[in-house]
Amino acid sequence: MAIRFLTPQVASDTMTQGRPASSSLRDAKKERTRASLIDAAVDLCLRRGYENTTIEDIAAAADVSPRTFARYFTAKDAVFVAVLDDLADEVAAELSVLPPEIGPLQSMRIALGEVLTRAARPQFYSAAGERIVRTIRVVTECDALQRAAIEYRGPKVLAAMAHRMNVAIDDHRLTLAMALISVTVVHAWGTLDVSGAPLTPQLIKDQIDRTFDEFASLGADLGTSGS
Repeated sequence: MAIRFLTPQVASDTMTQGRPASSSLRDAKKERTRASLIDAAVDLCLRRGYENTTIEDIAAAADVSPRTFARYFTAKDAVFVAVLDDLADEVAAELSVLPPEIGPLQSMRIALGEVLTRAARPQFYSAAGERIVRTIRVVTECDALQRAAIEYRGPKVLAAMAHRMNVAIDDHRLTLAMALISVTVVHAWGTLDVSGAPLTPQLIKDQIDRTFDEFASLGADLGTSGS
């Protein structure tokens, strides 16, 4: 399964298969521009801070106009939501192949772990892993982005989880499950130690696993105390 966080050359090669050359070239150019805007936004926000970075700054760093930026993203925070979208699409694909008997929380943990493990592989890390790591660092340093990440619901993930739980998209049980998952994952990001060893997808996966374990332990304690 392809990860969207590809290097421009790999993305170009991938998108030329089975399409007219002119269409493929346009699509490849759009992907490169989109990736350049994301990378510029992440880099500037890491150096200056999210609040001190403007759309004009991002456009200039990507060597495009603010009008071009607006063709890809509706606002500054939409850049980071786009990264979450890409990550969520990969997670949804993993959810779709997991055995149906695995519960919603555990299945999300496994699916997210698979995506991060794949992103850590050498052939992907230069693009996929690095972008995930840097984006998470920006999110953890900005309260507004943390709230946005907690509230984010990827459509494909919602559909996959609804199918797994055998409920409708608007079912309150799905809403509760997704809220618990989002809070757990973003809390894990927020407790990462970014001052020590270099942050990697594997370290992020390990921290998410620990946080899910802590959540499960807390849930067991609550169940015991309420019995």
